[in-house]
Amino acid sequence: MGRKNTAKLKAGLRIISDQKKRILITIAPYETRVALLEGATLAELFIERAAERGIVGNIYKAKVTSVLPGMQAAFLDIGFGKNAFLYVSDIFYDQEEYERILELDEEHTRPYISEDKKKRRRISAPVTIDDLVRKNQELLIQISKEPIGRKGPRATTHITLPGRYIVLMPTIQHIGVSRRIQSEEERNRLKELIKKIAPPAMGVIVRTAGEGKRETDFERDLQMLMNLWNRIKLHSERMAAPSLIHQDLGIIYRVVRDSFTDDTAELIIDSEEEFHRITDLIEVISPELRNRIKLYEGRELLFDAYGIESQIDSLLHRKVWLKSGGYICIDEAEALVAIDVNTGKFSGGKDLEATVFKTNMEAAKEIANQIRARALGGLIVIDFIDMQKKENQERVFKTFTEYLSKDRERINVLELTELGLVEMTRRRVRQSIGKTLTQPCPYCNGDGVILSETTMAIKVLQELRKLCMFTSKPNITIRVHPTIASNLTTEMNEVVQQLRKTYRKNIVIHPDEKLHFEKYNIELLDSE
Repeated sequence: MGRKNTAKLKAGLRIISDQKKRILITIAPYETRVALLEGATLAELFIERAAERGIVGNIYKAKVTSVLPGMQAAFLDIGFGKNAFLYVSDIFYDQEEYERILELDEEHTRPYISEDKKKRRRISAPVTIDDLVRKNQELLIQISKEPIGRKGPRATTHITLPGRYIVLMPTIQHIGVSRRIQSEEERNRLKELIKKIAPPAMGVIVRTAGEGKRETDFERDLQMLMNLWNRIKLHSERMAAPSLIHQDLGIIYRVVRDSFTDDTAELIIDSEEEFHRITDLIEVISPELRNRIKLYEGRELLFDAYGIESQIDSLLHRKVWLKSGGYICIDEAEALVAIDVNTGKFSGGKDLEATVFKTNMEAAKEIANQIRARALGGLIVIDFIDMQKKENQERVFKTFTEYLSKDRERINVLELTELGLVEMTRRRVRQSIGKTLTQPCPYCNGDGVILSETTMAIKVLQELRKLCMFTSKPNITIRVHPTIASNLTTEMNEVVQQLRKTYRKNIVIHPDEKLHFEKYNIELLDSE
Protein backbone atom coordinates (compact mmCIF):
# COMPACT_ATOMS: atom_id res chain seq x y z
CA MET A 1 0.00 0.00 0.00
CA GLY A 2 2.78 2.44 0.87
CA ARG A 3 5.08 1.38 -1.97
CA LYS A 4 3.62 3.53 -4.76
CA ASN A 5 4.27 6.91 -3.20
CA THR A 6 7.54 6.43 -1.35
CA ALA A 7 8.54 9.71 0.33
CA LYS A 8 12.32 10.02 0.30
CA LEU A 9 14.86 12.26 2.00
CA LYS A 10 18.24 12.93 0.44
CA ALA A 11 21.56 13.79 2.06
CA GLY A 12 22.56 16.98 3.83
CA LEU A 13 22.57 18.16 7.43
CA ARG A 14 19.05 19.08 8.51
CA ILE A 15 18.83 22.42 10.26
CA ILE A 16 15.67 22.26 12.35
CA SER A 17 14.25 25.53 13.62
CA ASP A 18 10.70 24.46 14.49
CA GLN A 19 9.56 22.66 17.64
CA LYS A 20 7.69 19.88 15.88
CA LYS A 21 7.99 16.29 17.08
CA ARG A 22 9.87 13.83 14.90
CA ILE A 23 10.81 10.18 15.14
CA LEU A 24 14.12 9.01 13.64
CA ILE A 25 14.80 5.28 13.26
CA THR A 26 18.18 3.95 12.20
CA ILE A 27 18.71 0.24 11.63
CA ALA A 28 22.05 -1.59 11.51
CA PRO A 29 22.85 -5.32 11.63
CA TYR A 30 23.96 -5.02 15.25
CA GLU A 31 21.37 -2.63 16.72
CA THR A 32 18.29 -0.50 16.14
CA ARG A 33 18.10 3.01 17.57
CA VAL A 34 15.05 5.24 17.81
CA ALA A 35 15.27 8.95 18.62
CA LEU A 36 12.28 11.08 19.59
CA LEU A 37 12.98 14.71 18.75
CA GLU A 38 11.26 17.88 19.92
CA GLY A 39 12.52 20.41 17.43
CA ALA A 40 16.25 19.73 17.14
CA THR A 41 16.52 18.40 20.72
CA LEU A 42 16.78 14.71 21.56
CA ALA A 43 13.90 14.05 23.96
CA GLU A 44 14.08 10.24 24.25
CA LEU A 45 16.36 7.51 22.96
CA PHE A 46 15.61 3.80 22.64
CA ILE A 47 18.26 1.20 21.79
CA GLU A 48 17.60 -2.44 20.94
CA ARG A 49 20.53 -4.73 20.24
CA ALA A 50 20.15 -8.06 18.49
CA ALA A 51 21.56 -10.02 21.43
CA GLU A 52 19.94 -7.87 24.15
CA ARG A 53 16.30 -7.48 23.16
CA GLY A 54 14.18 -6.26 26.06
CA ILE A 55 11.55 -8.44 27.70
CA VAL A 56 9.16 -5.85 29.18
CA GLY A 57 5.65 -6.71 28.01
CA ASN A 58 6.49 -10.37 27.40
CA ILE A 59 4.08 -12.89 28.91
CA TYR A 60 5.43 -16.11 30.42
CA LYS A 61 4.07 -19.23 32.01
CA ALA A 62 6.27 -19.24 35.11
CA LYS A 63 7.02 -21.66 37.92
CA VAL A 64 7.47 -20.44 41.51
CA THR A 65 10.95 -21.41 42.69
CA SER A 66 10.82 -19.85 46.16
CA VAL A 67 8.52 -17.83 48.39
CA LEU A 68 10.09 -15.25 50.72
CA PRO A 69 7.65 -14.00 53.41
CA GLY A 70 10.29 -11.61 54.79
CA MET A 71 10.39 -9.78 51.45
CA GLN A 72 6.71 -10.36 50.62
CA ALA A 73 7.87 -11.63 47.24
CA ALA A 74 8.30 -14.79 45.24
CA PHE A 75 10.96 -15.76 42.72
CA LEU A 76 9.84 -17.24 39.43
CA ASP A 77 11.56 -19.35 36.81
CA ILE A 78 10.54 -17.96 33.41
CA GLY A 79 13.19 -19.71 31.35
CA PHE A 80 15.26 -16.52 31.27
CA GLY A 81 18.83 -16.05 32.49
CA LYS A 82 17.65 -14.57 35.81
CA ASN A 83 14.65 -15.44 37.95
CA ALA A 84 11.84 -12.90 37.89
CA PHE A 85 10.52 -11.54 41.19
CA LEU A 86 6.87 -11.01 42.03
CA TYR A 87 5.73 -8.75 44.88
CA VAL A 88 2.55 -9.48 46.78
CA SER A 89 1.00 -6.27 45.42
CA ASP A 90 1.52 -7.50 41.85
CA ILE A 91 -0.69 -10.57 42.22
CA PHE A 92 -4.26 -10.83 41.03
CA TYR A 93 -6.47 -13.44 42.71
CA ASP A 94 -8.94 -15.76 41.13
CA GLN A 95 -12.42 -16.22 42.60
CA GLU A 96 -11.49 -19.16 44.83
CA GLU A 97 -8.66 -17.17 46.40
CA TYR A 98 -10.99 -14.22 47.02
CA GLU A 99 -13.49 -16.45 48.82
CA ARG A 100 -10.72 -17.86 50.99
CA ILE A 101 -9.36 -14.39 51.79
CA LEU A 102 -12.83 -13.19 52.81
CA GLU A 103 -12.88 -15.82 55.55
CA LEU A 104 -9.67 -14.45 57.11
CA ASP A 105 -9.47 -12.05 60.03
CA GLU A 106 -10.42 -8.53 58.90
CA GLU A 107 -8.52 -6.76 61.65
CA HIS A 108 -5.66 -5.86 59.28
CA THR A 109 -6.60 -4.07 56.12
CA ARG A 110 -4.93 -4.11 52.74
CA PRO A 111 -6.87 -2.89 49.67
CA TYR A 112 -7.20 -5.07 46.62
CA ILE A 113 -9.38 -4.97 43.54
CA SER A 114 -11.99 -7.68 43.32
CA GLU A 115 -14.83 -8.75 41.05
CA ASP A 116 -18.23 -9.36 42.56
CA LYS A 117 -21.17 -9.49 40.16
CA LYS A 118 -18.99 -7.73 37.60
CA LYS A 119 -18.35 -4.79 39.92
CA ARG A 120 -15.20 -3.58 41.69
CA ARG A 121 -14.99 -3.73 45.44
CA ARG A 122 -12.29 -3.70 48.08
CA ILE A 123 -11.34 -6.52 50.39
CA SER A 124 -9.72 -6.14 53.79
CA ALA A 125 -7.53 -9.06 54.83
CA PRO A 126 -4.08 -9.79 56.27
CA VAL A 127 -2.82 -11.11 52.96
CA THR A 128 0.82 -12.23 52.70
CA ILE A 129 2.78 -13.70 49.83
CA ASP A 130 2.61 -17.24 51.19
CA ASP A 131 -1.21 -16.95 51.31
CA LEU A 132 -1.22 -16.49 47.57
CA VAL A 133 1.52 -18.56 45.99
CA ARG A 134 3.39 -21.74 46.81
CA LYS A 135 6.58 -23.33 45.57
CA ASN A 136 6.27 -25.07 42.16
CA GLN A 137 2.97 -23.32 41.44
CA GLU A 138 2.51 -22.24 37.81
CA LEU A 139 1.46 -18.64 37.06
CA LEU A 140 0.76 -16.60 33.95
CA ILE A 141 2.78 -13.41 34.39
CA GLN A 142 3.90 -10.38 32.44
CA ILE A 143 7.26 -8.60 32.77
CA SER A 144 6.82 -5.03 34.01
CA LYS A 145 10.49 -4.05 34.48
CA GLU A 146 13.66 -5.08 32.69
CA PRO A 147 16.46 -6.75 34.68
CA ILE A 148 18.65 -3.93 35.96
CA GLY A 149 22.16 -4.60 37.22
CA ARG A 150 22.08 -7.71 39.39
CA LYS A 151 18.31 -7.55 39.82
CA GLY A 152 16.14 -9.89 37.81
CA PRO A 153 13.06 -8.72 35.90
CA ARG A 154 9.97 -7.71 37.83
CA ALA A 155 6.76 -9.57 37.10
CA THR A 156 3.05 -8.95 37.57
CA THR A 157 -0.06 -11.09 37.17
CA HIS A 158 -1.98 -7.97 36.07
CA ILE A 159 -1.79 -8.58 32.32
CA THR A 160 -2.01 -5.48 30.09
CA LEU A 161 -2.23 -5.61 26.29
CA PRO A 162 -1.60 -2.20 24.64
CA GLY A 163 -3.27 -1.35 21.37
CA ARG A 164 -3.20 1.79 19.29
CA TYR A 165 -5.96 3.62 21.16
CA ILE A 166 -6.69 1.46 24.21
CA VAL A 167 -5.06 -0.87 26.71
CA LEU A 168 -6.92 -4.09 27.45
CA MET A 169 -6.66 -5.49 31.00
CA PRO A 170 -8.17 -8.99 30.80
CA THR A 171 -7.64 -9.82 34.49
CA ILE A 172 -9.20 -6.75 36.09
CA GLN A 173 -12.43 -4.80 35.64
CA HIS A 174 -11.80 -1.08 35.24
CA ILE A 175 -12.62 1.76 32.83
CA GLY A 176 -10.10 4.58 32.59
CA VAL A 177 -8.85 7.45 30.43
CA SER A 178 -5.27 8.69 30.05
CA ARG A 179 -4.57 11.62 32.36
CA ARG A 180 -3.00 13.45 29.41
CA ILE A 181 -6.48 13.90 27.97
CA GLN A 182 -7.43 16.98 29.98
CA SER A 183 -10.82 18.01 28.56
CA GLU A 184 -13.45 16.89 31.04
CA GLU A 185 -16.05 16.74 28.29
CA GLU A 186 -13.86 14.48 26.15
CA ARG A 187 -12.99 12.28 29.13
CA ASN A 188 -16.67 11.75 29.90
CA ARG A 189 -17.42 10.99 26.24
CA LEU A 190 -14.67 8.40 26.10
CA LYS A 191 -15.72 6.74 29.37
CA GLU A 192 -19.30 6.34 28.20
CA LEU A 193 -18.16 5.05 24.84
CA ILE A 194 -15.83 2.45 26.38
CA LYS A 195 -18.50 1.28 28.85
CA LYS A 196 -20.62 0.31 25.84
CA ILE A 197 -17.97 -1.86 24.19
CA ALA A 198 -15.85 -3.13 27.11
CA PRO A 199 -15.90 -6.95 27.51
CA PRO A 200 -17.57 -8.26 30.69
CA ALA A 201 -15.25 -8.48 33.73
CA MET A 202 -12.36 -6.90 31.83
CA GLY A 203 -10.74 -3.51 31.95
CA VAL A 204 -10.08 -0.95 29.22
CA ILE A 205 -8.04 2.25 29.43
CA VAL A 206 -8.15 4.85 26.66
CA ARG A 207 -4.68 5.94 25.58
CA THR A 208 -3.74 9.53 24.72
CA ALA A 209 -3.91 8.67 21.00
CA GLY A 210 -7.61 7.85 21.49
CA GLU A 211 -8.57 11.49 22.01
CA GLY A 212 -11.19 12.46 19.44
CA LYS A 213 -11.50 8.94 17.99
CA ARG A 214 -14.77 7.29 17.04
CA GLU A 215 -16.41 4.17 18.41
CA THR A 216 -15.44 2.17 15.33
CA ASP A 217 -11.75 2.98 15.96
CA PHE A 218 -11.98 1.57 19.48
CA GLU A 219 -13.98 -1.46 18.40
CA ARG A 220 -11.35 -2.38 15.80
CA ASP A 221 -8.58 -1.98 18.37
CA LEU A 222 -10.51 -3.97 20.97
CA GLN A 223 -11.23 -6.84 18.59
CA MET A 224 -7.55 -7.15 17.74
CA LEU A 225 -6.60 -7.24 21.44
CA MET A 226 -9.34 -9.76 22.31
CA ASN A 227 -8.07 -12.05 19.56
CA LEU A 228 -4.56 -11.69 20.97
CA TRP A 229 -5.75 -12.50 24.51
CA ASN A 230 -7.58 -15.60 23.29
CA ARG A 231 -4.42 -16.81 21.55
CA ILE A 232 -2.39 -16.19 24.72
CA LYS A 233 -4.82 -18.19 26.85
CA LEU A 234 -4.85 -21.07 24.37
CA HIS A 235 -1.07 -21.09 24.13
CA SER A 236 -0.65 -21.02 27.91
CA GLU A 237 -2.91 -24.07 28.30
CA ARG A 238 -0.77 -26.07 25.90
CA MET A 239 2.68 -25.05 27.17
CA ALA A 240 4.54 -26.27 30.24
CA ALA A 241 6.24 -23.88 32.64
CA PRO A 242 8.63 -22.20 32.27
CA SER A 243 7.93 -20.95 28.74
CA LEU A 244 7.47 -17.76 26.73
CA ILE A 245 3.79 -17.39 25.82
CA HIS A 246 3.77 -14.02 24.09
CA GLN A 247 6.62 -11.75 22.98
CA ASP A 248 5.92 -8.03 22.88
CA LEU A 249 6.61 -6.03 19.74
CA GLY A 250 10.15 -4.93 18.92
CA ILE A 251 11.26 -1.39 19.60
CA ILE A 252 10.29 -0.06 16.15
CA TYR A 253 6.67 -1.17 16.32
CA ARG A 254 6.27 -0.20 19.97
CA VAL A 255 7.35 3.34 19.11
CA VAL A 256 5.06 3.43 16.08
CA ARG A 257 2.18 2.17 18.21
CA ASP A 258 2.83 4.39 21.22
CA SER A 259 4.49 7.57 19.91
CA PHE A 260 3.61 8.06 16.23
CA THR A 261 0.50 10.13 16.75
CA ASP A 262 -1.24 13.18 15.26
CA ASP A 263 1.23 15.60 16.88
CA THR A 264 4.22 13.93 15.16
CA ALA A 265 5.36 15.87 12.08
CA GLU A 266 7.26 13.00 10.46
CA LEU A 267 8.77 9.58 11.00
CA ILE A 268 12.08 9.09 9.19
CA ILE A 269 13.67 5.65 8.76
CA ASP A 270 16.78 4.54 6.88
CA SER A 271 15.70 0.95 6.07
CA GLU A 272 13.54 0.48 2.97
CA GLU A 273 12.33 -2.92 4.19
CA GLU A 274 11.15 -1.56 7.54
CA PHE A 275 9.80 1.56 5.82
CA HIS A 276 7.35 -0.59 3.83
CA ARG A 277 6.39 -2.63 6.92
CA ILE A 278 5.65 0.49 8.94
CA THR A 279 3.70 2.01 6.06
CA ASP A 280 1.57 -1.11 5.75
CA LEU A 281 0.92 -1.10 9.50
CA ILE A 282 -0.06 2.58 9.53
CA GLU A 283 -2.42 1.98 6.59
CA VAL A 284 -4.37 -0.28 8.95
CA ILE A 285 -4.21 1.55 12.28
CA SER A 286 -3.85 5.25 11.32
CA PRO A 287 -4.06 5.76 7.53
CA GLU A 288 -4.15 9.55 7.94
CA LEU A 289 -0.48 9.43 9.02
CA ARG A 290 0.93 7.42 6.11
CA ASN A 291 2.25 10.47 4.23
CA ARG A 292 4.34 11.48 7.26
CA ILE A 293 6.56 8.39 6.94
CA LYS A 294 9.77 9.20 5.05
CA LEU A 295 12.55 6.93 3.76
CA TYR A 296 15.99 8.45 4.30
CA GLU A 297 18.47 7.76 1.50
CA GLY A 298 21.25 10.24 2.23
CA ARG A 299 24.94 9.28 2.11
CA GLU A 300 25.50 10.61 5.60
CA LEU A 301 24.27 8.44 8.47
CA LEU A 302 20.78 9.45 9.56
CA PHE A 303 21.67 10.37 13.15
CA ASP A 304 24.69 12.37 11.97
CA ALA A 305 22.56 14.27 9.45
CA TYR A 306 20.23 15.42 12.24
CA GLY A 307 22.95 16.07 14.83
CA ILE A 308 21.82 13.25 17.11
CA GLU A 309 25.15 11.48 17.66
CA SER A 310 26.69 14.45 19.44
CA GLN A 311 23.62 14.72 21.66
CA ILE A 312 23.87 11.02 22.55
CA ASP A 313 27.53 11.52 23.50
CA SER A 314 26.56 14.40 25.81
CA LEU A 315 24.14 12.10 27.67
CA LEU A 316 27.15 10.14 28.94
CA HIS A 317 28.87 13.14 30.51
CA ARG A 318 28.57 13.75 34.25
CA LYS A 319 28.63 17.53 33.82
CA VAL A 320 26.04 19.38 31.71
CA TRP A 321 26.69 23.06 31.00
CA LEU A 322 23.90 25.64 31.00
CA LYS A 323 23.71 28.60 28.61
CA SER A 324 24.46 31.08 31.39
CA GLY A 325 27.72 29.36 32.32
CA GLY A 326 26.30 27.40 35.23
CA TYR A 327 26.20 23.62 35.16
CA ILE A 328 24.56 20.56 36.65
CA CYS A 329 26.29 17.35 37.79
CA ILE A 330 24.46 14.04 37.43
CA ASP A 331 25.69 11.09 39.51
CA GLU A 332 23.91 7.78 39.00
CA ALA A 333 24.26 5.22 41.79
CA GLU A 334 22.61 1.80 41.94
CA ALA A 335 19.42 2.94 43.66
CA LEU A 336 19.69 6.73 43.63
CA VAL A 337 20.39 9.55 41.18
CA ALA A 338 21.85 12.74 42.68
CA ILE A 339 21.74 15.96 40.63
CA ASP A 340 23.59 19.05 41.82
CA VAL A 341 23.20 22.61 40.47
CA ASN A 342 26.16 25.02 40.40
CA THR A 343 26.63 28.62 39.19
CA GLY A 344 29.95 27.66 37.56
CA LYS A 345 31.26 30.44 35.29
CA PHE A 346 28.11 32.54 35.70
CA SER A 347 28.80 35.45 38.05
CA GLY A 348 25.68 37.47 37.19
CA GLY A 349 25.30 41.03 38.41
CA LYS A 350 25.49 42.49 41.88
CA ASP A 351 22.36 40.69 43.09
CA LEU A 352 23.29 37.20 44.35
CA GLU A 353 19.63 36.13 44.59
CA ALA A 354 19.04 37.05 40.92
CA THR A 355 22.14 35.10 39.86
CA VAL A 356 21.04 32.02 41.80
CA PHE A 357 17.47 32.30 40.56
CA LYS A 358 18.50 32.50 36.90
CA THR A 359 20.82 29.49 37.28
CA ASN A 360 18.11 27.46 39.01
CA MET A 361 15.52 28.33 36.34
CA GLU A 362 17.84 27.16 33.57
CA ALA A 363 18.73 24.07 35.58
CA ALA A 364 15.05 23.21 36.22
CA LYS A 365 14.37 22.95 32.49
CA GLU A 366 17.59 21.11 31.69
CA ILE A 367 17.26 18.61 34.55
CA ALA A 368 13.74 17.64 33.44
CA ASN A 369 15.04 17.15 29.90
CA GLN A 370 18.07 15.16 31.06
CA ILE A 371 16.01 12.85 33.27
CA ARG A 372 13.80 11.97 30.32
CA ALA A 373 16.55 11.74 27.69
CA ARG A 374 18.84 9.64 29.92
CA ALA A 375 15.92 7.41 31.03
CA LEU A 376 16.87 7.95 34.68
CA GLY A 377 14.62 6.17 37.15
CA GLY A 378 14.08 5.23 40.77
CA LEU A 379 14.74 7.80 43.49
CA ILE A 380 16.11 11.11 42.19
CA VAL A 381 17.31 13.92 44.48
CA ILE A 382 18.00 17.38 43.04
CA ASP A 383 20.03 19.95 44.97
CA PHE A 384 19.10 23.39 43.66
CA ILE A 385 21.13 26.38 44.85
CA ASP A 386 19.59 27.93 47.99
CA MET A 387 17.18 30.82 47.30
CA GLN A 388 16.00 33.25 49.95
CA LYS A 389 12.79 34.45 48.34
CA LYS A 390 9.76 32.19 48.60
CA GLU A 391 8.36 33.38 45.25
CA ASN A 392 11.62 32.38 43.51
CA GLN A 393 11.48 28.93 45.06
CA GLU A 394 7.90 28.50 43.88
CA ARG A 395 8.71 29.65 40.33
CA VAL A 396 11.64 27.24 40.02
CA PHE A 397 9.56 24.34 41.31
CA LYS A 398 6.65 25.21 39.00
CA THR A 399 8.98 25.40 35.98
CA PHE A 400 10.53 22.05 36.90
CA THR A 401 7.17 20.28 37.21
CA GLU A 402 5.90 21.85 33.97
CA TYR A 403 8.83 20.40 32.02
CA LEU A 404 8.44 17.06 33.80
CA SER A 405 4.85 16.91 32.53
CA LYS A 406 6.19 16.09 29.04
CA ASP A 407 7.45 12.78 30.40
CA ARG A 408 5.28 9.73 29.74
CA GLU A 409 6.62 7.74 32.69
CA ARG A 410 4.90 7.83 36.08
CA ILE A 411 6.49 10.53 38.25
CA ASN A 412 5.96 11.59 41.86
CA VAL A 413 7.55 14.87 43.01
CA LEU A 414 7.76 16.29 46.52
CA GLU A 415 7.82 20.04 47.24
CA LEU A 416 11.08 22.00 47.26
CA THR A 417 12.52 21.96 50.79
CA GLU A 418 14.05 24.90 52.66
CA LEU A 419 17.47 23.45 51.84
CA GLY A 420 16.72 23.61 48.12
CA LEU A 421 16.22 19.86 47.70
CA VAL A 422 13.62 18.22 45.48
CA GLU A 423 12.92 14.52 45.96
CA MET A 424 11.15 12.63 43.21
CA THR A 425 10.62 9.14 41.86
CA ARG A 426 10.33 8.13 38.23
CA ARG A 427 9.16 4.71 37.13
CA ARG A 428 12.15 2.69 35.95
CA VAL A 429 11.26 0.04 33.39
CA ARG A 430 14.62 -0.13 31.57
CA GLN A 431 18.25 0.64 32.13
CA SER A 432 19.34 4.23 31.78
CA ILE A 433 21.17 5.30 28.63
CA GLY A 434 24.37 5.57 30.64
CA LYS A 435 24.09 1.98 31.90
CA THR A 436 23.16 0.77 28.41
CA LEU A 437 26.05 2.40 26.55
CA THR A 438 28.86 2.16 29.12
CA GLN A 439 30.56 -0.38 31.36
CA PRO A 440 32.63 -0.03 34.55
CA CYS A 441 36.07 1.46 33.98
CA PRO A 442 38.73 -1.29 34.02
CA TYR A 443 41.07 1.13 35.84
CA CYS A 444 38.82 2.14 38.71
CA ASN A 445 36.32 -0.79 38.57
CA GLY A 446 33.43 1.62 38.45
CA ASP A 447 34.50 3.74 41.43
CA GLY A 448 34.95 6.76 39.19
CA VAL A 449 38.38 7.56 40.66
CA ILE A 450 41.91 6.13 40.76
CA LEU A 451 44.77 6.88 43.11
CA SER A 452 46.53 10.16 42.41
CA GLU A 453 50.04 10.32 40.95
CA THR A 454 51.54 11.46 44.27
CA THR A 455 49.63 8.81 46.26
CA MET A 456 50.91 6.06 43.95
CA ALA A 457 54.50 7.34 44.13
CA ILE A 458 54.36 7.34 47.93
CA LYS A 459 52.86 3.84 47.90
CA VAL A 460 55.77 2.60 45.77
CA LEU A 461 58.30 4.29 48.07
CA GLN A 462 56.75 2.62 51.12
CA GLU A 463 57.09 -0.77 49.44
CA LEU A 464 60.70 0.01 48.50
CA ARG A 465 61.52 0.99 52.08
CA LYS A 466 60.14 -2.32 53.42
CA LEU A 467 62.14 -4.32 50.86
CA CYS A 468 65.32 -2.41 51.58
CA MET A 469 64.94 -3.17 55.29
CA PHE A 470 64.34 -6.91 54.96
CA THR A 471 66.11 -8.15 51.82
CA SER A 472 69.78 -8.99 51.55
CA LYS A 473 69.79 -8.71 47.76
CA PRO A 474 71.69 -5.65 46.59
CA ASN A 475 69.73 -4.87 43.42
CA ILE A 476 66.08 -3.79 43.25
CA THR A 477 64.34 -3.11 39.93
CA ILE A 478 60.87 -1.61 39.96
CA ARG A 479 58.60 -1.29 36.92
CA VAL A 480 55.82 1.30 37.11
CA HIS A 481 53.53 3.30 34.85
CA PRO A 482 55.53 6.06 33.04
CA THR A 483 53.71 8.83 34.94
CA ILE A 484 54.69 7.30 38.29
CA ALA A 485 58.25 6.69 37.07
CA SER A 486 58.53 10.36 36.15
CA ASN A 487 57.32 11.39 39.60
CA LEU A 488 59.82 9.08 41.35
CA THR A 489 62.74 10.43 39.32
CA THR A 490 61.81 14.10 39.74
CA GLU A 491 59.64 15.18 42.70
CA MET A 492 60.49 12.08 44.77
CA ASN A 493 64.08 11.66 43.53
CA GLU A 494 65.60 12.94 46.79
CA VAL A 495 63.75 10.24 48.77
CA VAL A 496 64.89 7.52 46.33
CA GLN A 497 68.49 8.67 46.64
CA GLN A 498 68.21 8.57 50.43
CA LEU A 499 66.99 4.95 50.27
CA ARG A 500 69.94 4.01 48.04
CA LYS A 501 72.40 5.62 50.40
CA THR A 502 70.89 4.42 53.70
CA TYR A 503 70.42 0.78 52.71
CA ARG A 504 73.23 0.55 50.12
CA LYS A 505 70.92 -0.74 47.42
CA ASN A 506 71.07 -0.29 43.68
CA ILE A 507 67.49 0.86 42.93
CA VAL A 508 66.52 1.03 39.24
CA ILE A 509 63.19 2.55 38.09
CA HIS A 510 61.81 1.40 34.71
CA PRO A 511 58.75 3.05 33.07
CA ASP A 512 56.36 0.47 31.56
CA GLU A 513 53.46 1.67 29.42
CA LYS A 514 51.75 -1.72 29.64
CA LEU A 515 51.26 -1.43 33.38
CA HIS A 516 48.02 -0.18 34.95
CA PHE A 517 48.39 3.24 36.62
CA GLU A 518 47.91 1.64 40.06
CA LYS A 519 50.10 -1.45 39.49
CA TYR A 520 53.85 -2.03 39.83
CA ASN A 521 56.30 -4.95 39.66
CA ILE A 522 59.42 -5.31 41.82
CA GLU A 523 62.33 -7.65 41.12
CA LEU A 524 65.12 -8.54 43.60
CA LEU A 525 68.43 -9.51 42.00
CA ASP A 526 71.81 -10.69 43.26
CA SER A 527 73.54 -8.90 40.41
CA GLU A 528 72.67 -6.28 37.79
